[in-house]
Parts: sequence; C-alpha cells; structure tokens
Amino acid sequence: MFRRVSLRIAFAFILCATSAAAQKQIGVPFNLGVGESVLITDAGIRVGFDHVASESRCAIGVLCIWEGNATARVWGEVSPENRSNFDLNTNSQFQTEAIYLAFVIRLLGVAPYPEDGVIIDPDDYEVTMVVQRVSALPVNGRTWGAIKALYR
Repeated sequence: MFRRVSLRIAFAFILCATSAAAQKQIGVPFNLGVGESVLITDAGIRVGFDHVASESRCAIGVLCIWEGNATARVWGEVSPENRSNFDLNTNSQFQTEAIYLAFVIRLLGVAPYPEDGVIIDPDDYEVTMVVQRVSALPVNGRTWGAIKALYR
C-alpha cells in the first residue's frame, strides 16, 4: 500500500513539473525544440514549433554575399480545430512575426547556427520566440473575424 501511494505522489509530482515547464507568460522569451509547444497561460493560447522549412543562413567559416535566412514553421491555437500556421524568418527582410488573434508571435532566433562542413540534423533545431499582446490591430476581414471570436 505504501508503495502504491508513493508511486501516485511521484507521478503527480512529475505531472506538475512537466506541465509547469510547458507553460509560459506573455512577454517572456522561450525555447522550443522540433515538435514542442507551450501554453501561454495569461493569453490562453498554445504556441508550437513544427520544423525548419528552409535554411540558407551564411555558415560560420564561409564568405557570403548576404546573411541568409532560416524559416521556421510555427503555429498558434486556442483549440486544435482553431490552429493557424506561420512561416517566420530570422532575416528581418522577411516576416519575423505573425498576428494570431490579439497576440503577436515573434521569432527571435533559430539554433544551431550553421557551420561550414557540419550537417544539422533537422530534429536538432530549436527556436526562441516570444508572445506579446498586440497594441493596435490593423483591421481587415481576417482580423475583424478574430476580434469577433474573442467576444463570443
């Protein structure tokens, strides 16, 4: 009986520790590995990282004409049926953030950085992101629908 109780306590502790690690706050940067997601508790949305869709950053040890770009496929959802995918970029010449409902999902970085002659396993990528509240929404058809959804 004592063993059964201690196993339940240990399981509850692991469950709490795991769920706490998978929860973040608005405005606090966080890292995600391929296939991982977090709940932004004070926003009520889940944000995830699927994979790096393209990698063309100038590798360390190589002379390049331009800095290059890495594109990460990320997503936001309030429920699995309400998921939106975004391709966010490391190069500021391209889209580095996306508006999801009343929040901005911003890509801050992709690691590891490429090195000359080193092949990166696609499962080794990690992104750094932050979620913030939108200060002013540009109102268009899609955004207006998102605003209405917040008040239903």
